[in-house]
Amino acid sequence: MVTIKRIISGISAVAVAVFPFVSMSDQPDEVRIAKFKGDCAAAVSFTFDDNMRDQDDVAVPMLERYGFHGTFFVVAGVTPDTKEEAAKKKAGEHGSIGWDRLKELAAAGHEIANHSWTHANLPKSDDANLEQEVNRAYERITEKIGVAPLSFCYPGNGYDDRVRKLVMQRHVADRTFQDAYGGKDFTAELANKRIDDAILDGKWLVGMIHGITTGYEPFTSPEIFEGHLKYVKSLEAKVWVDTFANVSRYIQERDASKLAAVIVPGKAVFTLTCPLDPVRYNVPLTVVIPVKGKVSKAIARRSGAEKELPVRLCGEKLLVDAVPSEEPVTVTWIAEP
Repeated sequence: MVTIKRIISGISAVAVAVFPFVSMSDQPDEVRIAKFKGDCAAAVSFTFDDNMRDQDDVAVPMLERYGFHGTFFVVAGVTPDTKEEAAKKKAGEHGSIGWDRLKELAAAGHEIANHSWTHANLPKSDDANLEQEVNRAYERITEKIGVAPLSFCYPGNGYDDRVRKLVMQRHVADRTFQDAYGGKDFTAELANKRIDDAILDGKWLVGMIHGITTGYEPFTSPEIFEGHLKYVKSLEAKVWVDTFANVSRYIQERDASKLAAVIVPGKAVFTLTCPLDPVRYNVPLTVVIPVKGKVSKAIARRSGAEKELPVRLCGEKLLVDAVPSEEPVTVTWIAEP
């Protein structure tokens, strides 16, 4: 493995800035890990409970129109195999998106997550029933989707220490906070203000959505959700939109990772290491590198790899997306004074 020390020895000592292990920093001249992907000020996840068919019929086309992915929390024990079987259910009924369609949504980038086996009251379930509600559902989702669920959503948002301990044995994220979307008093203006507040506060907004046109707490009009998504899209430089699992993993990786960096004019080298399981925690973190002058070209490549890493210019900083690894990343750029 190439080390930072060896790289330093090959760089002139003139104007070298060495940053030891750091994570996030308010210092504009330091290499740092961004709070959220793309160095956005806030993040938002749109989560849909109970896999109800109008979420697919109405909300999914809206999400995809704006390039967004949602998280669909599935009640595994009441979900049929096919679209035809699912169509026999009411559009607002639990499990009215079938497994074949859920698998298609997963292939399109949406998250299919665990919302228990029957939507039972988990804190009131005995140990045997709790095991079935959590783990039987986990295994069914894994079997039907081909990918193990990363996230869990508590039915009725009800949990206690016993419930959460079992859930987190197999999942990497659980929804313990949320903002409800929908209902007769809900408006696009209210939703948009939540986004504005998240930007001001530097927070992750988790929208909890049930019915779109029918079922539990639907929108009075689907245009409310459409207008909100349009507003969020207009703020894409400030708001990162991604699935519940991806944002949660980014935050966990960010907080656990260590960054070591060396920077000289036109070049930076950094290592980004994380002790978490790389099989499950593999969301790229955004490393922010300050630059001066007008940058015309930038390249980022991990040591020993042929493929370049994503790098983009944002004002007087370069943003490099890299999965934590012990292998250093070298970033070079051409800048005019």
